[in-house]
Amino acid sequence: MNELQKLILDTKRYRLIDILTQPSWWVVLNFRIAAFLWRLNYFSFLYYIYFPIWRLISIITGVEIYGKTEIGGGLKVIHFGQIFINPKTVIGKNCLIYNNVSIGSSDYESGPCPVLRDNVKIGVGARILGAIEIGHGCRIGANSVVIDSFPDDSLIIGIPAKNGR
Repeated sequence: MNELQKLILDTKRYRLIDILTQPSWWVVLNFRIAAFLWRLNYFSFLYYIYFPIWRLISIITGVEIYGKTEIGGGLKVIHFGQIFINPKTVIGKNCLIYNNVSIGSSDYESGPCPVLRDNVKIGVGARILGAIEIGHGCRIGANSVVIDSFPDDSLIIGIPAKNGR
């Protein structure tokens, strides 16, 4: 699936008024443009030309999702602001992300990052760190600190996170 097809799936998760007025939509569009340019084999230099625009939108919205990040179609960001997703993170289709979320390695840059499967919902303030896997259909509660892997359809809550089911 290419980035345009993923953007179409993303768009279906937003109402028209949201697309026209919400900065959370700008976040998704900004990411998809950067991802498209990053994946152009012979023209990937265009990513670096677009980078200042990407950075400006990231500063305005408070959301950093680099074009190198692998995210399936149907991404939806609710309440933009203070969201960081490490470029090595892999996220499946139909992910829902609330504000103040960090997803990445447990050390600053060099460590392995999480893999989130399809239909994962991430609550406000969640931290998802390290070489872990979050199964299909999981829900991660607000302010949870996730440092362990969880199976499909888990309710992940707490510090450190545990399966609430």
